[in-house]
Amino acid sequence: MASTSGHRGRIVPVVENSTIVEIAGEREGVEPRRGPTDEALLRMCQDLVTPAVTIRQIAQAIEAEPGMPPSVYRRAAQIAAESDRVSEICAFTLEAVREARPTRLDWIVAECVDSVRAWFRGTIEEKTDSVTVQAPRVPMLRLVSNLLNNACQAAGPDGDVLVTLGFDDEFAILELVNTGDQLDPSLFPGPEGDSGTPSTLGLRIVAGILEDHHGQLHVDERPLQGTVVRVLLPLGSVDQVPATGPPIRSDQ
Repeated sequence: MASTSGHRGRIVPVVENSTIVEIAGEREGVEPRRGPTDEALLRMCQDLVTPAVTIRQIAQAIEAEPGMPPSVYRRAAQIAAESDRVSEICAFTLEAVREARPTRLDWIVAECVDSVRAWFRGTIEEKTDSVTVQAPRVPMLRLVSNLLNNACQAAGPDGDVLVTLGFDDEFAILELVNTGDQLDPSLFPGPEGDSGTPSTLGLRIVAGILEDHHGQLHVDERPLQGTVVRVLLPLGSVDQVPATGPPIRSDQ
């Protein structure tokens, strides 16, 4: 039997700075082996998703084929189940990697503004700095989308909406100003269990996201001038790269 005296400690997978690293104990003269980086994990999982879906579709086609032996149907069902498992693992890994990354909030604002311009007949003006927040992309997308939709609905078809994004030493500062109807602060975040209006539901979503990510919200009503909604979110590290790139603007 080979001697194991040169290896003290067991191999333990750990996560360090959002990068999977394998600690190989204190093996003399051997460098610890490192696992794939976040970028490599993203690429691998994205590459696996399509084949997994294709395999499942083939298995389903076999299951739908009449006159096959029962054993073939069983194997096809097994293949479909395993392909589902691969898809679930890929989805979980992609989400875990992205959750660990900060988000460029100015990219989120740009994406939401472009989306709203497809239906809003008023004017939207956008002034943003490059700002990174310590929060995942998906909740930030929901946050900005809900706030912007509410601002546009309050402004009305002939109103104006101004979206600004800046920062101070601690926080990203997102501000939405509309020139339409005032937004009643009592709607925020809305009574639990009340189905409410779309605006009430949207603001309740905003409240939950801000609570989860240590954010703050301030509502400033200006008589006959609409409402100013200001959101503060903790800044993210500029040394970390967001999981997704900037949106392709409709004017590019």
